[in-house]
Amino acid sequence: MTKAYEEAIVYADDILESDPKNIAALYKKRKLLEKLGRWDDLVYLQKGLLRNVGSEEERQREQSLQIGYKYESGRESLESGNIEKAKKTFRAVIKLKKDFIPAHLGYAEVMIQEGNTEDAINYLERVYTERKSMIILARLEDLILGVGEPMRLINLYKKSIAENPSDNVLKFFLAKLYYRLEMLDDALEMTGAIENPSAFPEITKIRGGIFMKRGQFEKASGEFRSALNMRMTLKIPYCCANCAYISDDWSGRCPSCGEWDSFFFNIHGAWKL
Repeated sequence: MTKAYEEAIVYADDILESDPKNIAALYKKRKLLEKLGRWDDLVYLQKGLLRNVGSEEERQREQSLQIGYKYESGRESLESGNIEKAKKTFRAVIKLKKDFIPAHLGYAEVMIQEGNTEDAINYLERVYTERKSMIILARLEDLILGVGEPMRLINLYKKSIAENPSDNVLKFFLAKLYYRLEMLDDALEMTGAIENPSAFPEITKIRGGIFMKRGQFEKASGEFRSALNMRMTLKIPYCCANCAYISDDWSGRCPSCGEWDSFFFNIHGAWKL
């Protein structure tokens, strides 16, 4: 199949050699390059398309694709060990779109690869403060716990909740963190601070686990009965805001619809899995 794609690209290039602005050929070549994952070539091709768009709506759509292709180029560079290229590319993406979360995460991974985990944590803390992204906060949780500073993370949650006292999602994630850290009293108290707990089905698993650890088996049984139709892990799935695709793993691009930066935590819909 790869060979067929390559041959089709040669055919498209033949057309473009005599007619560089042939939109149909440019779009066809773009589709083929995407299938082959040739991100650097796509970045170059997209520059040409951007020069030939008409309306502002078209320009915004093509610019969004350019940002996505640049991100993929950075991700590929990071995975292949080309750290300097990855760093430069992620910076370019962030300059184009400051709230593009995958590029911020990629830039932090560059720091980690360079042996600067503390710099990565500091960077993501700044990004979280500015963007309030739960995806960023989840990555921070793993990094901060990995360096053995749980109170730093707890204080970050507490500060965020103090600034947004009605944010039940933050409270839920803090309750989940307390449970993860075996801080059972704090976890139980935080679950009680969540308004409309029925909107957070995973709470029953947290509460059931707490009562089980305390030896309060009757209470635990009641909570677990409420959770019988749910998977018994506390891993919250991701959901694509564009097509509702569900995944256990985060990705910078939805594998179903191809939209970049579209994943969010499917907290309220976790019971549907």
